[in-house]
Amino acid sequence: MSSLFEFSGLWEQFPSQAAITTFLGCALFGGVHCCGKKEEDCCHSDHEHEEDPAYAEMESQIEELQARYESGDQSVLKDLANVTLALAVQLQQDDYLDDSISMYEDALEHFLLLQKENPQDEDITRLIGLAYLSRAVALSDLDEKEEAVKDYDNAMVVLSSLVAAGDGEAKYDVAGIKLNQGTIYHELGDLDKAAKLLEESFMEFRALEKISELDTRFYMGKVSVAIANLLRDQEAPIEKIVDVYDRAMRLFVELIDAGETRHELDLANVLIAKCMARHDAGQGEDVLLDMRRGIEILEKQRQEGNAAAIYDLFISILLYSDVFSDLEKYNDALAILNEVAEKFKEMEQVDDPVLFSEYAGIFGRRGLCYFHLNKPEEAVADLTREIELKEKLWKDEWNLDSEVLAQLVPSLVAAYSHRAMIYDALGKKDLAMNDCEKATKVLLPYEAELGEDFRELIAQIEDICDGQS
Repeated sequence: MSSLFEFSGLWEQFPSQAAITTFLGCALFGGVHCCGKKEEDCCHSDHEHEEDPAYAEMESQIEELQARYESGDQSVLKDLANVTLALAVQLQQDDYLDDSISMYEDALEHFLLLQKENPQDEDITRLIGLAYLSRAVALSDLDEKEEAVKDYDNAMVVLSSLVAAGDGEAKYDVAGIKLNQGTIYHELGDLDKAAKLLEESFMEFRALEKISELDTRFYMGKVSVAIANLLRDQEAPIEKIVDVYDRAMRLFVELIDAGETRHELDLANVLIAKCMARHDAGQGEDVLLDMRRGIEILEKQRQEGNAAAIYDLFISILLYSDVFSDLEKYNDALAILNEVAEKFKEMEQVDDPVLFSEYAGIFGRRGLCYFHLNKPEEAVADLTREIELKEKLWKDEWNLDSEVLAQLVPSLVAAYSHRAMIYDALGKKDLAMNDCEKATKVLLPYEAELGEDFRELIAQIEDICDGQS
């Protein structure tokens, strides 16, 4: 099965059979290819592509075809639609998401006109469905979840006629749409609808194994991970959650055994997720060996040049340290945090605010370890380092919008609160109260965005303040 990311030269092939190739590979879980960043934090700015010569040929073609069409030459409409769609695909691949959405709109307008003239043309029907599908991915990556769901619905309606005709590629696409919609409904908090769609997606992929056995196993594994993550939020019994994670692991192991070693990354991430689920369920030290195994796989992938493994490795090591801290093995946690601070120190220069905040969190975690080891001065120093780094996110040069800041503000508030508690333990009441005031000042503008989280954070700050009175 081809993916959207293989279509950099697709426009050259229109109108050929390549137009029928599925976009499913990109659609599953969206276009996450920015080292773990949210797409709105890493995509290029609107119309920035206009300065890129790589787009000049396609844009020139579109202008010429558009002029001919507007002058009355109806014969160019199909070529115009194809090249417009190809440009949308390329823009999406290169992270010009807003521009790609605009181009998908134009492409859809052209293809829908063609469909009126040729209602039985399955190639046109497929391209309309795939344009909706790909635009849904772009919308989802821009966090416009409700709009993405609408486009997935549109794609489902359009592709259903091909499914009814026995088209295997369309069946794949529909199964993928249900996976993506299920994931979005999970994020939106509609857990029942998410569960229904994800179960349907798994069953539909399983029924499609004869079309492409290896790819189907991969997607069955991805759906299994999504189902297990949903079960965690539904507070299902840990045995059921582990069973579904184990199913995903078996599917990825089968792919690795078949020579698809790139899926070691998927295997490691499932293993880490399963370990954290077990840890949350109180299974304690039993998870440490498996977590170490997952980290070793990620380290191997990083050494082999898999860029995606770097972020996963970083986050997994932080989670590993968290487990040791939860088990009150603070010296072990401290050793891990010292190692990760050294190994990933280049992340202090990263321009992704989410990843930068995670890097700053190393020092907060380490500070709390020092505190529990009765080293309050070292604890204050590290928490101060965390705060200094995270405060940079509020400076003008980062140019972050309120939605991104709302995601990051709880961790800064927690850093202030932790330092306030340590200052209090040291008898430095004024400094503790000052940190409480700073935490409140940072938090107040985000009441609407944070909802219940806002109320919980305010309550925590008030508890600390009460201790100063």
